[in-house]
Amino acid sequence: MRQKIVDYTNKQIEDVCAIMMAEDKTMQTYHHTTDLLEINAFIGLLYYSGQWKSNHVDTIELWNNVNGINFYRSVMSRSRFVFLAIVCDLTLEKADQKRID
Repeated sequence: MRQKIVDYTNKQIEDVCAIMMAEDKTMQTYHHTTDLLEINAFIGLLYYSGQWKSNHVDTIELWNNVNGINFYRSVMSRSRFVFLAIVCDLTLEKADQKRID
């Protein structure tokens, strides 16, 4: 099941990167496909945030060097987490739009 998530997420990432390249935007280091290990880490961060009721806390605060939690920074960079979250959100928006149509 998680491998399907990886495959679909990679398809979405490739689409986003293709659009960025077509618009001559600069590719960042966090614009790359994912793997099963990283998706497990991403899901773990989401679960951890929910467990500690920090799912509504801004990611800037969670990854903050001074007051943030070291756990988040040790799993993945904030920019990569936000990028994966946006890619997943794009997927949900398309699914919701198809259901409405």
